[in-house]
Amino acid sequence: MTVYRYLISDYTQPELLVFVPDELLAAILIFTVIAVCVQGFFSFRIYYLSRSLYIPLFTCSLTLTRVVVSLYLVIHLALGQATVADFQPLAPVLYANWAASTANDLTTAATLAYWLHRQRGKAQTSTAVLVKKIIQWTLETGVVLSTTTTLTLILFPNIWIAMFIVQARLYSNSFLASLNSRTALRAMDPVTLPLSVLNVSEGSSSEMSKASHLTD
Repeated sequence: MTVYRYLISDYTQPELLVFVPDELLAAILIFTVIAVCVQGFFSFRIYYLSRSLYIPLFTCSLTLTRVVVSLYLVIHLALGQATVADFQPLAPVLYANWAASTANDLTTAATLAYWLHRQRGKAQTSTAVLVKKIIQWTLETGVVLSTTTTLTLILFPNIWIAMFIVQARLYSNSFLASLNSRTALRAMDPVTLPLSVLNVSEGSSSEMSKASHLTD
């Protein structure tokens, strides 16, 4: 809706393009909810694999930082008739938000890859191939998300809104891809493996050992 307003409905009225549309503020709130859900989901996966609260608490604190900054941004801009120029004084706040998001994505991807790699060493060959594929997808997702956030930070204050709009879709797609990847992983192995092996959130070491034993 924000893109439609900028490119179509207000295209012949350039004087209106300097104002921040209400749809953009609503998009910031919706994107924040999506990001919190996705990052919280992956934080729970880290806890389930590591059985440690240190890194999950760290990633959750970064997620909380994002929530606070987003709410402050929306409330600050909603109090008056905000313009695009009003984002410039908020640059430190936005930089902190994007830096926290990038650190969260990279930490999540690296931690999941580390614990999956450790469990891969305990599995037999057939299961280890599946775990290797999960590690690859995890790293690819983390790199894509962190790259888009970094580009948003670099492009501010010029065309950062374009990257911001793309980000929300990437977060939701990464979450759905993580859930739907179980179908592709099943197709990689002729033996039907337990759902808990293909779902990282339920992939404890003991379950992976049982699965690898069944495939041999």
